[in-house]
Amino acid sequence: MANSIKLEKPILVIMGNPPYSVSSSNKSEWIIKLMKDYKKDLKERNIQPLDDDYIKFIRFAQWKIEQNKIGMIGIISNNSYLDGVIHRQMRKEILSKFNSIYILNLHGDSRKGEKTPEGRKDENVFDIQQGVAIAIFVKNKGNEKAVHYVDLYGLRKDKYKFLQENKISEINFEDLNPKQPYYFLTQKDFSSKRKYDNFFKIDDIFNIGSSGVNTARDYLLVGFTKEEVSLRIESIKKENYNLLMKNLESDLRRNEVKDIFKTHKIDNNIFYNYDYRPFNI
Repeated sequence: MANSIKLEKPILVIMGNPPYSVSSSNKSEWIIKLMKDYKKDLKERNIQPLDDDYIKFIRFAQWKIEQNKIGMIGIISNNSYLDGVIHRQMRKEILSKFNSIYILNLHGDSRKGEKTPEGRKDENVFDIQQGVAIAIFVKNKGNEKAVHYVDLYGLRKDKYKFLQENKISEINFEDLNPKQPYYFLTQKDFSSKRKYDNFFKIDDIFNIGSSGVNTARDYLLVGFTKEEVSLRIESIKKENYNLLMKNLESDLRRNEVKDIFKTHKIDNNIFYNYDYRPFNI
């Protein structure tokens, strides 16, 4: 019944606090097809974050409102789509489909160590690390377009108080004019853009591009000493590898790992020194 309503009945208002999960289990062909609109023309190798459940929720809600040609979406969600580089096509799509967009960026991202503009503590409205935002997308039959934006920093209790006491018509929004190629839905300082654009491009300086060493199994093949890595390999050869296999079960079969190391001689020629994550200083 619920699925029938979601897909077949007219809905004019969609509200929610969708889950945030990059490793989404929602992989139906229907939503995957819709998500192609948010990935069009992207050249990045890793666009997996676009498959997050909250982004799929936004895409579904957009589709549903488009069916009616009028309606409104109101969500509180992960705020990374507001200025994430790989989210630019998503923002372009949203901007093209809705007439009015209201963004209340609640910030609170502890991973970024966010502070208020005055340098004071900035707290999340939820018990999570990821910053969040409230967004309202409005579609009507007019041609006008507008994006309204406000930052809300500070303590959790102060954010709650502000949201409780202020109607949307009473909030002092700033108008944004998102521009290509990124269509940011946040305030950005572009005062140095011309200087930045006139500087050398990375691929003009470096002729060869590479992602560097990518073992995909650092926990097994990387260590701070040769002895540390050698001991792990010897443990597998001697079949004392139950603990290591807990990590390996998801991507390799146990016998395959054991056979690889049993058929290769362990000598000094297989160990190399290299700079491991040199910029994590």
